[in-house]
Amino acid sequence: MRLRKLLRRIHRWVGIIASVWLLLLATTGFLLQHKDDWNLSNHHTQSSWILGVYGIGDNYVSYQHKQESLAQLDQQIFINLQASSKLQETIVGAIYQQPNWIVATPTQLLWIDGQGQIVQSIDELDGMPVPITQLGLANKELLIQHNQQTINVNSFETYDAPVVWSIASNAGELKQQLIKTSTKNYLSYEQIIFDLHAGITTPSLFNDFAALALIFLSISGIIIFFKKSFKSQKHQVKIK
Repeated sequence: MRLRKLLRRIHRWVGIIASVWLLLLATTGFLLQHKDDWNLSNHHTQSSWILGVYGIGDNYVSYQHKQESLAQLDQQIFINLQASSKLQETIVGAIYQQPNWIVATPTQLLWIDGQGQIVQSIDELDGMPVPITQLGLANKELLIQHNQQTINVNSFETYDAPVVWSIASNAGELKQQLIKTSTKNYLSYEQIIFDLHAGITTPSLFNDFAALALIFLSISGIIIFFKKSFKSQKHQVKIK
């Protein structure tokens, strides 16, 4: 008797919690069923929060020199807010020397012109020590930092004088502007709803709990049913 009461109580509360997951599943399924009616595939989100869930904008760095700007959003490089080259590595330093931006990544130096084209590069094959951790200037000499040593890019020799290292501005307003520009037609509502329905963007712990809750509800429901049925049959036998 006590076991059945305890099961019924747990069954009730687990059922309430599991209903949230079932409601999400039913709602997203209904929306996907009518995706063409509401043209969900042609409507795109601009929400920075939703885009952040998808990891868009996680890798962001920007540099400013007077009216010139260079930024990296994920793998896309922007020169003065205009999308240009793509770069797999994260920028660790950038200096503007008219008319080019000199950009440092952990494994190379790049010269990028005003149109965003890479016009020159130097890497380990040219004798440059890697990894690079910073880019700077001293007496018009271009310098990199490698293993806590300052290296002259022209001679690849150590440099001991004071250095002005490049500093990222990482302006938040610029980041939001770049996200809106680069993701204007990137993520449709159909994709968002499908990912919710499939459990791709919901926390794995939530999905695991929902699955375990449904398993528990099925088993506890069977136990409660048969215990009640068995008790009813036993009572009828006693009456006879």
